[in-house]
Amino acid sequence: MATVLIVDDDANNRLLLVSILRHERHTALEAENGVRGLELAAAHLPDLVIVDLYMPGVDGVTFIRRVRENPSLSELRIALSTGTVIDAAMEDFLQLYRVNVVIPKPAEPQEILDVIRAALA
Repeated sequence: MATVLIVDDDANNRLLLVSILRHERHTALEAENGVRGLELAAAHLPDLVIVDLYMPGVDGVTFIRRVRENPSLSELRIALSTGTVIDAAMEDFLQLYRVNVVIPKPAEPQEILDVIRAALA
């Protein structure tokens, strides 16, 4: 089973993802902000990081940039969780920073699980 780090300032979003992951027997780590997420990523080197786009302080974009710039974290798989429409500029960012998958918000649990499975494959 995989270890997945969830970085999201919304406790309800984290709870949903943790429930889905644990149902699939994955280990779920939680961070309520980008700074804590970076600490946990460095300490645990998870198989996948699910990061929210909009958070106070270190937002998802900044988090992803810092992960990719850190040699010890640069190969982590990343899933971006967002309710934002993915426009051309965001597509460029996703490619440039090698974001593996996007988890749409809102989404049904099965859809989330399918995206997580694809990211871990």
